[in-house]
Amino acid sequence: MLHQMRPVSTILISTLLLFGCTESNPGSLAAAEGEESPALASVRVAVLDLDSDPDTLRFAGVAMPSERASLTFQVGGVLSRKGLQLGQTVVAGELLATLYNPELQPALQAAEARLNELSAQLEQAQREASRARQLHERGVMSSQQREQLESAAQRLQAALVSAEAGLRQRQQLAAEAELRAPFSGQVQGLPVESGEFVAVGQPVVHLTSVEKLELHVSIPGEWAQGLHPGQVVEVWAAGTGKTLQAEVHEVAQGQSGQQALYPVRLRLPDGQARPGDSLQVELPRDADSRLRVPLAAVLRHAGEPAVFRVRDSHVERVVARVVALRGEWAMVPPGELQAGDRVVYAGLSRLLPGDRVEVLP
Repeated sequence: MLHQMRPVSTILISTLLLFGCTESNPGSLAAAEGEESPALASVRVAVLDLDSDPDTLRFAGVAMPSERASLTFQVGGVLSRKGLQLGQTVVAGELLATLYNPELQPALQAAEARLNELSAQLEQAQREASRARQLHERGVMSSQQREQLESAAQRLQAALVSAEAGLRQRQQLAAEAELRAPFSGQVQGLPVESGEFVAVGQPVVHLTSVEKLELHVSIPGEWAQGLHPGQVVEVWAAGTGKTLQAEVHEVAQGQSGQQALYPVRLRLPDGQARPGDSLQVELPRDADSRLRVPLAAVLRHAGEPAVFRVRDSHVERVVARVVALRGEWAMVPPGELQAGDRVVYAGLSRLLPGDRVEVLP
């Protein structure tokens, strides 16, 4: 009886084993399914291209005369303006004012008298030295006496040269009592009234040119590097919007003191502006070509801007050094990023470096 049940028990064990294997298959399939990669992230990308258009900025300034001077006397005295008035037009060399100093004319006259005196003494000493040489040749006068007379003539000659220099100095001081226009222009200021005492170096007349005007602006170094004398730029009148063509006259080659701005002088066309007009000049920046990156693609990582670049259906984080903004674009110099790279601008919220993505059209 036992011998006949062995096949039955064998069949039962085999059936249980088969059933157990069959019940375990769904779990194995589920585990296999759980090991598959998650669904691809859907993103939209932009293709980077080079932007070679120069940046431009407008800088404000005020039109002012190209020639300006605060005229002073080099000697002190009482001022007389000779009827000079504000707004009066003068020509170069015209007498504007005089100065009365009681010491100038007497000192000049004394210097002239001293020069005449020494000239007469020198002529006499030269005649005596000439006679002495003749007498010495005849043996009538000793060599010592001749040398003394010749030395006296030489001393008078040196004194005469000194007196001539003194006379020239006194003449120059006397000429400083007259104030003349160094250039043609218009009187813009009279800070001292006639009859008042004027000290040395004290301004008495402010004179400006009436024909040539210029515009002074201060600009950053990036814009100053692209300018050169003779370059033509556009200038706008702030009130009327009128456009002028100005010429770059001077560009500073270094910073002034602690300032980070560079002074620039522009020459304005004759008759197109007036002194005091508010003007704006548009200047380009001389810069290398840069990549245009959508602002939506730029994110911050570890305190610096970065983008996700797509390569072979995977994303990688790349640092993007933003140097300027233009509308909806960030300007990035080529480097690790190059023209033609694809960067993600939509679908960034859950991306991590190395994720596989699906690029939507």
